[in-house]
Amino acid sequence: MDLSLSKETELLLKDELESGRFSSLDELIITAVGQLRQQNELERFERLRADIRLGYEQCERGECVPLDMEKIRERAQQKLARKA
Repeated sequence: MDLSLSKETELLLKDELESGRFSSLDELIITAVGQLRQQNELERFERLRADIRLGYEQCERGECVPLDMEKIRERAQQKLARKA
């Protein structure tokens, strides 16, 4: 894979390598991508947690309705039928 990096990015990578924390550019990139993925998962989890909290608060205020599983099943079958 060929990459084109700005001078600023090259200097950043060089500084990180010279710090001694990483033994290779490959290790640095793997670590950085791993941390980015972990951060994305954490943000996704926090959004889910906020949605759950909102739903709970709405139910506490009486703003929710019981699930109608039969209606949900019918809608799912209709969607599947449209795709077929």
